[in-house]
Amino acid sequence: MTDLTLDEYKIFIDLLATGVHHDLVRKKSDKKKIRPYASTAFDDAVHNRLVSLIGEYEYVKGNKNRFPENKIHPGGWFIPYQDKENPINSEGCFLFFCEAIDEEVDKYLKTIKKFYLGNIFVLRSRDVEFKSYSIEEISSLVSCYQFVDGNYIHFNLEDVFQGYTKKKLYKKEVLTDGQYNHLVEMHGVFKAYRKEMLHSFFERLIIDHYMFAQYKRGTLSDIDFVLWAKNKPYYIDVKRKYADENSHFGINEKHLPFFMHLEESSEGESAYVVVVYDKETGKTIDIKRTPMRNFFESSYRAGGAGGYQVTDLRTKGVPSSEMKSIYES
Repeated sequence: MTDLTLDEYKIFIDLLATGVHHDLVRKKSDKKKIRPYASTAFDDAVHNRLVSLIGEYEYVKGNKNRFPENKIHPGGWFIPYQDKENPINSEGCFLFFCEAIDEEVDKYLKTIKKFYLGNIFVLRSRDVEFKSYSIEEISSLVSCYQFVDGNYIHFNLEDVFQGYTKKKLYKKEVLTDGQYNHLVEMHGVFKAYRKEMLHSFFERLIIDHYMFAQYKRGTLSDIDFVLWAKNKPYYIDVKRKYADENSHFGINEKHLPFFMHLEESSEGESAYVVVVYDKETGKTIDIKRTPMRNFFESSYRAGGAGGYQVTDLRTKGVPSSEMKSIYES
């Protein structure tokens, strides 16, 4: 597959920005010291969304090279109609994106259905390109199914949004010139990820351009990836952080109950994966993992990527030395 072009990359940036809440434009960036080009919290949010994808793409590539027999699938999105403490217990829908429905996907969806009371929709993409789409055009490029009693029933894509309240006003904000120009300069980082970004682009079309931007909904939770092994699901949350000899990698404590609930409801397991990169070169130097439960049980408070202890009691940490590299036997 050819490299990602600059025009395609710009379209992707614009798409990511559509799903970021417009109110963040009114707030100043709190990252000015490390991102002098960022002016608003909206700038920060779009930047974070974009660079987080590097970690996900690197994890998929690294895991495929290390464990070629494993199939990794996108984990899916729990999107409640209204705000609840836990989206798993809320009325709404579970959106699962895939390129094909195979035996592992079938087992996974049956597992979700055992504990999730909302609707389950499967969206299988075909020949998506980097461009703007109307809902009618997207509908012609996707096979949409509702998963009911173990069967896949054809469904109209527009009907997925039933149950959500349409926003009266759709307001699209734009990045400041400084932040936008900086992201454009990062095009070279993403050129080799065209195939992965096409899949992300289709997913973000539905989630950002339609669900986030045009409909009211509760606070959602998503699973980066799921791996089916030993007859149970392994839920995977991926973050990209820079290397530090004495680092404790942290996670926001508010995310932990979601994964603990997933484990208990499905008799599965969850893992926190850190794609470790060199701060100077930006190159990935390791991929480490640890059971999510280790954070739940940890009493250490950590913040940031490089092990800086902070007073933020919402962040829990696990020492890097206690995390296992996927390249270890």
